[in-house]
Amino acid sequence: MGDENSLQGRTQAHKHELDSSTGGFLETGLTGMTNLSNGSLIMGDASEIQTELNAGNLGDVLQMGASVPAWTASSGGSLYEKIGSVTLGGSAATLGLAFAAVNQVDISKIAVVANFQKSVMNAVVYLNVNGISTASYDWGLMQQSTAATGGTSGTSNNNWLVLSNNAGSNCLSTIDITTNAVTDNLQCSGMTVSGGGSDHSMYLRGWNTTAGQTSVNEVEYSLNTGVFAAGSRLDIYKILV
Repeated sequence: MGDENSLQGRTQAHKHELDSSTGGFLETGLTGMTNLSNGSLIMGDASEIQTELNAGNLGDVLQMGASVPAWTASSGGSLYEKIGSVTLGGSAATLGLAFAAVNQVDISKIAVVANFQKSVMNAVVYLNVNGISTASYDWGLMQQSTAATGGTSGTSNNNWLVLSNNAGSNCLSTIDITTNAVTDNLQCSGMTVSGGGSDHSMYLRGWNTTAGQTSVNEVEYSLNTGVFAAGSRLDIYKILV
C-alpha cells in the first residue's frame, strides 16, 4: 500500500476496489482466512461481517432459520444414495450387480429397482442376494391379475420367487432388502408387476435362513427360461438411517 493509506506505520481502513489507489482486488491466492476449522463455512452476521459456521455432524442438512442458516439432524425421511446401476448391452441370462459391501448398521435398507423385459412371456423370475444359492430362501407371494387372484409360498428354496408363471414380458420390480436387526437374517418385501400379455402384480415377502448377513454386496435376478432383453436395467440404492 502507498503512504496515503498509512498512518504512523498502521494501515488505515480502506476498501479493495478496482481502482488501484484503493489497493485493487485481492488476488485469489491471498484471500485465505485464518483460524477457520476444517469443513466450516463463511457467512455474514448481523453486523455484515464475515463469521464462521462450524461444520455439522455426519448426515446433517443445512437449513435456513429465521435469520441465519444452521445445521440440523436429518429427520425428514430416509435419504436415498445410489450404489450402482447396470444396463444390459445385449441379452443375458441374469440381471445383477455386485458392489462394495454396505453394512446393515449404516443403513435402513437396500432398495432394488429392476426394469426389464423377458424373452419368454411366462418365464419365472427369481432373486438372489450376496451370491447365496443354498436352499435357505423362504417366500410368500400374493398375486393380483386380470385373470385370477391368489397366493403361494415356498420354503428352503435356492432363491426368492419374485414373479411366478405369467403371460407378461415387460416387468418392473421394486424390492426392499435388509437384514433383521436381531438375527441378521436377510429379509425382503416388495412388488413386481408385468404387462404386455396378461397384467400381473406379485407382492413378495421373503426370508433367508442361512447364516446371518451383516452386509449386502450383491443382488441378482434370474429366469427359469429365456433371457433378459438388451436394455434391461437394474438400479440399487441404500437408504440411510
